[in-house]
Amino acid sequence: MNVIVTVCIKEKDKFLIIQEGIPKAYGLWNLPGGHLDDNESIIDGAIREAKEETGLDVELIGILSIQRSLVNENIVRIVFNAKKISGNITYDKNEILDCKWITIEEFEKMNINTLRGSDTFLDIVENIKDNKNYSLEMIKYFK
Repeated sequence: MNVIVTVCIKEKDKFLIIQEGIPKAYGLWNLPGGHLDDNESIIDGAIREAKEETGLDVELIGILSIQRSLVNENIVRIVFNAKKISGNITYDKNEILDCKWITIEEFEKMNINTLRGSDTFLDIVENIKDNKNYSLEMIKYFK
């Protein structure tokens, strides 16, 4: 099973979105995130992906959403709420075209065709509007 960790980094009334530079999603807007590495904890993976894609150090403050792909039964995405703790926005221009802070109102004015996974992205934004924040303690590890 593939696990994707995604991070909704919030600062005041804005959240950070990235514009994808990879071929399969070129030019589409998304939240920072990516695949969990082998033997990496879910928490560590989310923090790593936030740093890799934005240059920011973040603190995870909860879970915003857990999603399962209906197209590919082997993908689960965990979306975390996070806050910036340090750093400046920097990114690999081969993978990310742009990063920007937006408000919910600005997001709602965006063209849906410019979003990667528009249905799941819209669901995430509804959870942001509703201030959803489930405890990180929901994540349990077992042997």
